[in-house]
Amino acid sequence: MRVGWWWIMAAIAAAALGGGYYVMSNRMNGQRWNNLLPEMQNKVLQLLELAGRNGLQVMFWDGWRPPEESAKNIAAGTSKVSNPLNSLHVWGAAADIVFRDAAGMPTWLEDASKPAGWVDPRWVKLAELGKSIGLLSGGLSWGWDWPHFQLPQYMAGTLVAKYNGDYRGFLKSRGVVTT
Repeated sequence: MRVGWWWIMAAIAAAALGGGYYVMSNRMNGQRWNNLLPEMQNKVLQLLELAGRNGLQVMFWDGWRPPEESAKNIAAGTSKVSNPLNSLHVWGAAADIVFRDAAGMPTWLEDASKPAGWVDPRWVKLAELGKSIGLLSGGLSWGWDWPHFQLPQYMAGTLVAKYNGDYRGFLKSRGVVTT
């Protein structure tokens, strides 16, 4: 069997990118997916399917995060919460959905040629689709963090108080065995 030169180049590019499309399309394996609440997993699957039916090429990017990672995001200025436990990602009730480019790689649809505050209309459409299935959208709710979707019935402050910060205990009570 002869292998075309473009397959070889694609394999080299994929390896250079940490696995390329396979890794990017296979993000629903591992703790970021497995540690999400079952109802959040179901909503993510619904949103991915609904987005696809509406011509939006999206993928699951991130879900559950350990508090240590949330603390790093806070320190780096990429998170606007002040306490890692105030992120619903830690509680398994939030996920980030991003767009895929033609090669299947993630894209956040940023355009430096547009004025500050410009939002690609595809983000708005995705957020509206999320809202239609009962998710809270970061973009629609607070005007930033368009990839972010969360279950509206959970509030981080309430979970912190009720479970004394024991996010693993909360997840276990909801049938999630954290890995």
